[in-house]
Amino acid sequence: MELTLREITPADQNAVAKLIRAAFASPPTNENWTEEHAREMLLEWMHFAGFLGYVALEGPTIVGVLIGRLERWEAKRFFHLKELCVWPERQHTGIGSALLGHLERQLQQRNVAKLYVQTTRESTAHGFYRSCGFVTTEQLIVLSKPIPPGKNSSNGAVTNGTANGFATPLPAATARS
Repeated sequence: MELTLREITPADQNAVAKLIRAAFASPPTNENWTEEHAREMLLEWMHFAGFLGYVALEGPTIVGVLIGRLERWEAKRFFHLKELCVWPERQHTGIGSALLGHLERQLQQRNVAKLYVQTTRESTAHGFYRSCGFVTTEQLIVLSKPIPPGKNSSNGAVTNGTANGFATPLPAATARS
């Protein structure tokens, strides 16, 4: 079946949430995503400045999704690839490569200097990205710190709330030392 690529729209959120849940619930990640959590993550990213997202369709069915955002650093623009997901039974068929190739062409038109993604060394995604020309940036590390839940914590989301009930992320702080 022919693959069609197009920009993601708000009308895609339910189908994309199902896809994200299915992709992350499958081996090797086996994560406990719900459709609600996936939809919330998608909506948060769709509201970021510089958001870009694309879906891959076979007929009317969304079989892949790619989301991320443009970022400015000094005189350059980078793209942070947040997620690239393909339905588990459709993985290894070229859908992810097609989405990534489409993204790269879009980024060239926008004069983006670099595309980056974060993944674990043990994941199958690591091998996929390396086969697509990504290289490990040895001088960078990822640091994390667990934050204990607050008194009013229900789902761990950090939001500033909105009148329409959709969560929006708080602005990121930049640390300078």
